[in-house]
Amino acid sequence: MRESGNEVIVQVKTNQPALLCRLEHVVATRAPIAVESSRHRGRNRQEDRCITVYPAGSALDGTQ
Repeated sequence: MRESGNEVIVQVKTNQPALLCRLEHVVATRAPIAVESSRHRGRNRQEDRCITVYPAGSALDGTQ
């Protein structure tokens, strides 16, 4: 992915402990490069979302 210049958004769950550990380390040691929040209200509910983007660098090398 890095060679092609693409970016990826990933949702990681606890059933991938090695990948989760690597990403937790990225979040703990690097500053985010972007943060976006939104709030939508409708149909008697409120939906809040926050997306934080971190530079993975070489942290994901060797993962699938």
